[in-house]
Amino acid sequence: MSINLMSAIFRTEFRDLKDEDGNTTKASTAKFICIALADHANDEGEGAYPSIDTMAYKTNLSRTAVINALDVLKYNGILIANGESKRRTIDYTINKTCFSNDSKRGVLVNLLDSEGTPTLPTRVNPLDPNHTITIHETDELSSKDYEQVNAKVDAMITNSARADWQGREAFRPDHYPLVDWYHKVTGQVCGKKQQKEWRMAVNDWTANGLTVADLQAAYDMDIKWLHVYKSPNQLTKTAIALKAQKQAQPKEMTRLL
Repeated sequence: MSINLMSAIFRTEFRDLKDEDGNTTKASTAKFICIALADHANDEGEGAYPSIDTMAYKTNLSRTAVINALDVLKYNGILIANGESKRRTIDYTINKTCFSNDSKRGVLVNLLDSEGTPTLPTRVNPLDPNHTITIHETDELSSKDYEQVNAKVDAMITNSARADWQGREAFRPDHYPLVDWYHKVTGQVCGKKQQKEWRMAVNDWTANGLTVADLQAAYDMDIKWLHVYKSPNQLTKTAIALKAQKQAQPKEMTRLL
């Protein structure tokens, strides 16, 4: 995860973008896709290779909308596709020169409209500085910082989807991001028979400081577990191990998968 890049994208005003066939992607969709990708990239915009399903879940967009937006961003030079990743997904680099490169707000630099080295024009209609999902730039991130950022991303996911499914009412509101994620990726609901194991899993996830991103990484690592166990508790051990491995890495090499 790159907080610096996410902050730059938040500070940048997007506009509607067209692909080579004239199809239009809305500015809000393009921006949300870039933010979701930056959640996987390093500060140079490299190493972003989430699956289409992961992007669809994070943005609450359909798979088709995600694919179309990625194609438009590639066509406009905002994304660079670097071939297949180790997870057999597309490895993207986010072209950070397209976004505000300092603490000031700016407009999106579309490489199709640029000659030579892109420059950032003066922005009109400034963004609201009190925007609730703005993540502020920081020079150094502790484990607590990462958890706070992940909590914001979890809240964005929860707020973007008006969840209403069987068993959700049995959980506290602060547990909604976790149970909504599990329901979303597995399609399972929480009947009376499942409440005990679901609550045990959510309590363990919360006690260990696991976020949606941590659980998604564990889920992506071995998606076949669902067909064997079908229990949320089976994810806990893997998610804890992956989180510990991530925190043990140098900060400059750390990113959420």
